Amino acid sequence: MLAQAYDLGGVIAVLSKNDFGLLPPEHRADAAAIWGKLADCFAKDIACAYSDVTGLAAPLEPQDSAQATRNMGELYLKWRDEGAEAPSMAALVAIMMHGLGIQGDSALAHTVLAAALLAEIPNDKPFHGNAHYRDILCSTFRLLTLHRHRASIDKDLYDLPPETAALMLVAACVHDYCHDGRGNNIDGVHTPMRLEKNAFDKAEPSLRQFGLPQSELERVRVMILTTDVSFDDMGSSPSRRLRAAYAHHFEGKHAPKLCPVLVPLAEDKTLSLMAMMLEEADIYTSVGLNYDYARLTTVLVAQETKILTTKASTLHGFIEMICGGLMASPASRLLFNETFQAISRQAAEDVRANIDYARATPA
Repeated sequence: MLAQAYDLGGVIAVLSKNDFGLLPPEHRADAAAIWGKLADCFAKDIACAYSDVTGLAAPLEPQDSAQATRNMGELYLKWRDEGAEAPSMAALVAIMMHGLGIQGDSALAHTVLAAALLAEIPNDKPFHGNAHYRDILCSTFRLLTLHRHRASIDKDLYDLPPETAALMLVAACVHDYCHDGRGNNIDGVHTPMRLEKNAFDKAEPSLRQFGLPQSELERVRVMILTTDVSFDDMGSSPSRRLRAAYAHHFEGKHAPKLCPVLVPLAEDKTLSLMAMMLEEADIYTSVGLNYDYARLTTVLVAQETKILTTKASTLHGFIEMICGGLMASPASRLLFNETFQAISRQAAEDVRANIDYARATPA
């Protein structure tokens, strides 16, 4: 059985040592309360989620992309409605690793399971909470499997070995770990990658217990850092610098100037590809699945920030300022582009009609 192949109980035992001392103090009681229950439901959750997750790994033709993204959005909304009854992140990554051929007794498998367990520690932020972690994990898996499938038939595409691709699952699980609901601009002061550094720094003590090489954890770190879309005084962001590094490797553009923590992007072509797909999963899941999901996430972001509004102008602003219509990876263009363009047009119409998504009527 799949649940027996991936030793969730053993990973929990390692992370539970010294009264969960590897975890931030505020998470130890929650981990003690929920991880045992997750282990008890592991096999059941795998059985319940198996067809949905394996469906995310299916090949995709361009003419089917709009239906595929609608289905993903409906699945994510269904899991949100199910709440605590939705399948666990541990079950999801077990199915994903099985599909990738990752052996259950490997350091990589244990590290992925550890990341999934961290992502299960309750975070009640309206947007950057546990449901978001799960959605981005699944979108990341969809993109990496699409890329690997296309690379298997198009030798001009740069392939990702499964052991490398699985690092994206680690990063997706913990990319917003310990998110405090605040951005990287606080009281007028911008601290680049504040949230992203905090996520990795608090997750790393748990992730490095299983023998994964430090060089691979550093790749996870850089992937997480590049999910920062906040702009600095130069009008750029780690996300935009990632796009420049990707363009250098895959489009022949000049190598960008990068801050020291992001220099590996210029040196590691594979890392730039992995980071690009994670960043696109993080961005376009909100605006590239279906209209209902985009409206919901707009309301949740407004509730979390208490600065943005629930009106269509928030969604439209995100599309214009953060997305910019720039999908770099072939997998993202295949999966998200058609639906993203449709949502962009609808958001522009909603702005003209002064739609408030919390009310679903003109304000």
